[in-house]
Amino acid sequence: MAHLTLNKYNCNEPTQSGQGGNTLGGVLTYSYRWKITNWSEVQPFMEHTSPSFGADGLQWVFKFYKGRQKNPQALSLYLGILETTPGCLRGIRKKVGIIFVLENLRTRGMDFGKNAQPIINNPFDKLVNSPRFSDIKFRVIDSKSREKLFYAHKGILASSSSVFEAMLTNGMKETFEDEIQLCQTNHSAFLSLLKFIYTFKVNITSLCDAENLLALADRFAIVPVREECLRYFRLELNYDNVWGIWAIAEKYSCTKTSTTCRDFVALNLDTLLDKQSTLHADPNILRLALENDEANSNSEEKIYELVVRWANYSYSSDTSSPKNSTNTQVDSLSTTSSQSSSSTASMPSELPESLNENLEDSINYLIITDNSDTGTLNELNKEIDVENDEEYDIDKFPKPWRGDRLAALPSLLNCVRFPIMKKQYICEKVDGNPTIMATDGMKDLVIEAYRHHLMLELPSSVASNRVNHRRRKMKIID
Repeated sequence: MAHLTLNKYNCNEPTQSGQGGNTLGGVLTYSYRWKITNWSEVQPFMEHTSPSFGADGLQWVFKFYKGRQKNPQALSLYLGILETTPGCLRGIRKKVGIIFVLENLRTRGMDFGKNAQPIINNPFDKLVNSPRFSDIKFRVIDSKSREKLFYAHKGILASSSSVFEAMLTNGMKETFEDEIQLCQTNHSAFLSLLKFIYTFKVNITSLCDAENLLALADRFAIVPVREECLRYFRLELNYDNVWGIWAIAEKYSCTKTSTTCRDFVALNLDTLLDKQSTLHADPNILRLALENDEANSNSEEKIYELVVRWANYSYSSDTSSPKNSTNTQVDSLSTTSSQSSSSTASMPSELPESLNENLEDSINYLIITDNSDTGTLNELNKEIDVENDEEYDIDKFPKPWRGDRLAALPSLLNCVRFPIMKKQYICEKVDGNPTIMATDGMKDLVIEAYRHHLMLELPSSVASNRVNHRRRKMKIID
């Protein structure tokens, strides 16, 4: 057993007058040092207790465990109060802040002497992407058609993944070839996957890394890497990426991450309604958020305006996206058109009367403008999206949704609770917007809202949850 000594220093005992003690805002501060000699001789896996010392009228002790059965390198520290006489601690409450400082450690790894477990290096780390003893190669082609060759070993791959095992042993084409081609695969992500297979270590440094690595881990059924990527997404969740992370969680059927995103959106919906990231959201994810009965939003009108802005949004007009000089003229037109769209979203009733004459044409696009060449502008915008932003979006997270917004609009409008809006707003801003009213199912939604306001004395007049206000989402503190 080691020789244990206790040295007390800078102990400021307060007097009744408050003098002589170190009191900061009513807080007593004590400092003690416990010096343990012959550390290597201290028995592991046992409780060791310091001599008692006095502080604030009580007797205290330090306790520690050197190592645990499951983790020999662990060090557990405790501060305890001694019961000097039976019942002396009854009814006593102390609010204590503790700072443990470990001094004179030989290594950061906590050298526990002869009982410490030896550090064993992974014997396969030198074989990562090494041609030495390699019997299989991967020709990886990324989204820019760049090729890179990676070396691997069939036995190690097959033992780490059931997918690799099937590819390499079940008579598939890959079984008889010494080179496998992987298209649309990120080089860095594939190397990270190989490193994990060989060393059981994975290092994720960005959301793009996590997205690319998750795709490979899911493809080759390497569950630990998949779970680590999803855990990284949950740790990095914020206003700007929640929609992208939620879409990924739904894509890979991760219930835990989906629930985390849903709760985050419900708690912060009012803030998210004004965020640019919401305009980039996948409509299926946006619909899940708006269908939720729990959401912290003070205005259903703001939700409706968000849906209109989302439908009007054109990513090619986003000034945060880089454009080359050859598209300057198109960009200026697109910006003008986008500004008009923004105004239309906030005041839907102020659309040009000329749109009533040709609703069929106006349904083909929601970027409202007085220019007769709007259809051409829309086509040019699509070209810009594909040609100029493709390279920019490869390393961007989350990537903006690029589908048909008009086709997705009815499902989003169906989630808006029009009956709980103010009657004047419904009449002027909703019913007065010919483009919105021409959307499939929109007339039925407005009629439902009018019926609710006209027959308010009949609670069951409208059998829909749209007549109910959204419940406030309460934050759960663990």
